[in-house]
Amino acid sequence: MEAQQEIWKDVVGYEDYYQVSNFGKVCSKDRTTLHKDGKKVSYNGTMLTACNDTHGYLFVTLSINGKSRKVKVHRLVAIAFIPNPRNKPEIDHVNANRHDNRVSNLRWVTRHENNSNPIFVQRQRESQLGKRHSEQTKKKIGEKSKGHRLSYQSRIKIAASKNRPVEMLDLNGCLIMSFDSILNACSFAGVTSMAIINACNGRTKTSGGYKWRYKYGNK
Repeated sequence: MEAQQEIWKDVVGYEDYYQVSNFGKVCSKDRTTLHKDGKKVSYNGTMLTACNDTHGYLFVTLSINGKSRKVKVHRLVAIAFIPNPRNKPEIDHVNANRHDNRVSNLRWVTRHENNSNPIFVQRQRESQLGKRHSEQTKKKIGEKSKGHRLSYQSRIKIAASKNRPVEMLDLNGCLIMSFDSILNACSFAGVTSMAIINACNGRTKTSGGYKWRYKYGNK
């Protein structure tokens, strides 16, 4: 199979300063700037380093005349290379990898289409296979819990925790999805609220095959 050729296009709105490629790379352009003292200064174009945002997407910082703006890489690629005749508002990573910003992995979508990515949905289902406890294990858990009833104060704390916003991460610590409460998260992930609370508090490493953390820290 012939390797795909890398193609570069100007970043919309930054045509004299930056370019983006169909491989998901962003670079600054060679340019010459005239200073106030009349001196011309030349700048060589360089490849920009992409960083993770709080949702696990890659972004770069674009600057013009001292004004900087953080922009998601996948949006730069889609705007430059993918037509959007129906003006769909969101961009889906087809293989559910938010770091894969090749044009072939992106598509314009509605919110419903974005949330229905078949690969991501399938991963959620597969992560729950084999997670159910056997009857013997349930019995052992029940025996262990005897004599360890939670205090009223502990039950109040747990009830409050269930309404805290949380974030789901993969095993490498990359953010996958945010939830406005643990109750919504456990419904989506197919695990108990206590399992997520334990993962957020560091008592367990994962829950449902994912790492978890409180969205606004552990306070």
